[in-house]
Amino acid sequence: MGNCQRIGFFLVFLFLFSHPLRAEKEFVYPLDLERDPFEPLINKEGIINLKLVRGVGDLKLSGIIYAQEKKDRLVIINNASFKEGDVFGPYRIKEIRPDEVVLTKKGKEIILKMEGKGEK
Repeated sequence: MGNCQRIGFFLVFLFLFSHPLRAEKEFVYPLDLERDPFEPLINKEGIINLKLVRGVGDLKLSGIIYAQEKKDRLVIINNASFKEGDVFGPYRIKEIRPDEVVLTKKGKEIILKMEGKGEK
């Protein structure tokens, strides 16, 4: 094989195998469906108990870590943790309570409550 044939073969090989292989699209689990691991998956009536988004609009309250000292309190909103006074987007964490969180947005208060509190 001459040099021209080798170069031609190499260019054809490079062209055929340099294009990215198309993999199947990765499945992304919807984050707006979430189940409380401490509640049964199937209720007494035999219905699957999937709870939808906790919170208001684009906010999802996932958890509250409440402590006596304010500096030790944490809240988990949209899979990120925050302390009192933290700002994310247009929201500010005003107060973390045992079962709810008080946010402010443009001077207005928004209260996010933990789902299922007080229900049996």
